[in-house]
Amino acid sequence: MKLIAKYETEQKELSAEVAELEEKFSTIRQDEEDVALFMERLRKYTDVQELTSEMCLELIEYITLDAYVEGQPREIYIYYKLLDEPLKDKRSLF
Repeated sequence: MKLIAKYETEQKELSAEVAELEEKFSTIRQDEEDVALFMERLRKYTDVQELTSEMCLELIEYITLDAYVEGQPREIYIYYKLLDEPLKDKRSLF
């Protein structure tokens, strides 16, 4: 009986580990697809001289700025589509 219980416990642990690995693999696969799609979009703009609204809409998810402090430069953060984690609630930016 102890062997059966040990076997069942081991099977549950292994099943949980397999499910976790499958989820990680799925995430990695999605990341690879997103990077490939982003690179495909980016290739269209390899020889541009200025930033256009079309480029921004296709490549950038959103942009944030640090708080304004007089006389200090502000940090600008650019979050790219398909590469950066999208915001769940964009109202939190305001």
